[in-house]
Amino acid sequence: MRTAKQPEFINIDEMFPEEEDINVLCLNNASLVLQFNVIKTGRIVYEKHRDRVSDFHERVFKLYGDFVVDYEQVCRDFDEALREPDWGYSCRESCEIHAYGPL
Repeated sequence: MRTAKQPEFINIDEMFPEEEDINVLCLNNASLVLQFNVIKTGRIVYEKHRDRVSDFHERVFKLYGDFVVDYEQVCRDFDEALREPDWGYSCRESCEIHAYGPL
C-alpha cells in the first residue's frame, strides 16, 4: 500500500530573516508582466523540478520580449490620455463629477 507523500513546509522567516515583507506567489496563472517582474527581481524559495523552472523562465522571457513593445506603447498612450486637458467638459464640471460621482 502506497502512502501519500507528506507536503513539504518551508519556514520563510528562517530563510530570509532580514526581510520584513515577503510575498509568496504561484506564477503559473499570473499576468505576463507580473511573471517577468517577479523573475527579474524575486528569489526562488523552492523548486521541485529545475528543468521545468528553466522552461518557465525561457517561455516568460520569450513572450515578454515580444509583448513589452506593445505594452509600453499602451502605457504611454494611457498616460498621455490622462494628461489631456479637455475631455468634452470644463475642469469645473470634471471636478464636480469626480467629487460627487456620476450624475
